[in-house]
Amino acid sequence: MTNQPVSVSVGSDLKALFRAAVVLVPVAAALEVVFVRLDHANQPLEAVTFLHACLLWAVFALVAGVPAALPGCLGGRLGLAARSSAAWSRLAFWMAAPIVVHSALDRYTTLGQNTDALFTARPWLEVAGLLLGLVIATTILNRFLSRLASRGGALGVLAVSIIVGVFLPPGRSLLPAPDSISEELAARPNILLLVWDTTRPDHLTPYGYSRETTPELSKFAEESLVFQSARSVSIFTFTSHLSMLTGKYPAATGARLYRMQLDPTLSESVAMELALSGYRTGAFVGTWVLAGTTGIQRGFEVYDDRVDPAVCFTRAWRLVHDVQAVLADKLKWIPSNGMPHWFQDFQRPADEVLALAKDWIEREDPRPWFCMINLYDVHWPYLPGSESREALVRPYDGDLDGYLFRSDNYVDGYVPTEADGRHVADLYDAELLELDRKVGVFLESLNLDSSNTAVIMTADHGEAFGEAGRFKHEDIIEPQVRVPLCIRLPGTNPKSGIRTEPTSGIDIAPTILALAGRPPAPDQHGLNLLSDELPSQRPILVEDRDHESLTDVRYAYYEGDWKFVRMGQGEDVTEFLFDLSSDPVGEFDVSDQFPERRAELAGRMDALRAPWVSIDSEVELTGLGASADALGGLGYLGGDDESD
Repeated sequence: MTNQPVSVSVGSDLKALFRAAVVLVPVAAALEVVFVRLDHANQPLEAVTFLHACLLWAVFALVAGVPAALPGCLGGRLGLAARSSAAWSRLAFWMAAPIVVHSALDRYTTLGQNTDALFTARPWLEVAGLLLGLVIATTILNRFLSRLASRGGALGVLAVSIIVGVFLPPGRSLLPAPDSISEELAARPNILLLVWDTTRPDHLTPYGYSRETTPELSKFAEESLVFQSARSVSIFTFTSHLSMLTGKYPAATGARLYRMQLDPTLSESVAMELALSGYRTGAFVGTWVLAGTTGIQRGFEVYDDRVDPAVCFTRAWRLVHDVQAVLADKLKWIPSNGMPHWFQDFQRPADEVLALAKDWIEREDPRPWFCMINLYDVHWPYLPGSESREALVRPYDGDLDGYLFRSDNYVDGYVPTEADGRHVADLYDAELLELDRKVGVFLESLNLDSSNTAVIMTADHGEAFGEAGRFKHEDIIEPQVRVPLCIRLPGTNPKSGIRTEPTSGIDIAPTILALAGRPPAPDQHGLNLLSDELPSQRPILVEDRDHESLTDVRYAYYEGDWKFVRMGQGEDVTEFLFDLSSDPVGEFDVSDQFPERRAELAGRMDALRAPWVSIDSEVELTGLGASADALGGLGYLGGDDESD
């Protein structure tokens, strides 16, 4: 009988904690849903997000219940009565504390999972201040929380939480379709910008590749203008897409790895111009690198970038993600292959992207449409399905797999052989074959012969498979900056053929405007590729500014077969000269043989960049924020390369 007061006190406290969890979990989930809606207004939000958030916070409540129960257990052993209201405030504190601590430390650790800043006093002082504030807040709320101990108060809060979580406006509302439009607008063509992420042209069948990787693209190319000398403006997905949409080189847009945003005061997207002229505009992307929160959604009526479940945007899941990343980094026996996360991978397959785009395109609306589609399937890691693997992957007994240097099987210091490079290329080819089949079905559904639709197919950058010792796209050798570019004009039997003029990603925007019957923007750097008078010789620039260190910044300037490269910025620079007529990859420096030519090209590159170089040096670098998690999860920031 002497133990009865103890058991009663402890049991009462545990019951109070359980009742608190029943209410606090949906309250936290509802708040998460509200924050997700505010942060990602462009995305659809289903009721299932609230359910996912409840499950996630239920786990948090279960873990928080351990420290929250300790005062009650100790009090019971001392013969003290447990207070239910105190149990509510204790549980609220321990549920919120991990999120508060993570939010403070995350700002110091997101870039490449670098934890050096944690060995300074500032982050821990912030943590102490935030925890003190949380203690004060839960103490102040104690009076309110005590009312929730009653059944009526708890049911009321529970009901409000469910209503908010389930019936919050879903977002991404479509504008009502107009009943009619002018004849002039109705005659304008639909325009599709189809970007195959990380695609190099010399591995595509219509560009003369010996392997049958893209038979569907070959059919498309037969009816298209095929540009054989196209280059990307950068090797980073975001800056490259932004240049395609603005017609400006990356430094002129002010965008880079540490400033992933569209600044409308520096450049404007063609999506905005087309929307203002009467087009309906939509974008569907396969990677979080192109998140609408960067501002790249500007001008798009619909911008679908939800590559992962919406619950992954909650504060609670960000903590879970980072815990996974830290454990995978510190505990090498946890399998991750450089992708340390559960059911969140910051990308989605082409099937899903194309299906969403198809539904939007087929919507009843008399307006012509402009649609941008990004397909991320052939990007690292290279993981083709069994059918395409059987068709194109040759026997191999080496050590590299599709995860390359982030593979759990990779041994630090291993130098890939030629056979390794061939195997990686085989995996990539098999990925291309799969993507080609999916795109072929999609293009067939557009009925290009009769739907008055123009299609621009290109890539944001290329990829390397051992050339000059490079893999992926962390440099600007030719396989990494050469891209395909095919333009199919509207109608049956459209103008087609091979074009050899030098072209760039900056030419996409003025070409889109020309297709829509709009004049080019006066400050655009690109050319209308539909012109019959494209220059056969033209300077082309690549600005690879997407690195953590300025010593890794690279600029390439092309004139004919000459390629001038400057690495570094400011006074600490190294310059190179390549003759692509005899060195098509661009790996043998001939500066010593042609010092005058190198100096000439350096001067002309500086003159070309002069109008916008001040933007590049003066624009504020704002950091990556939450995008750093995505970049890290996709293989950037702390892997064998830094940029996408």
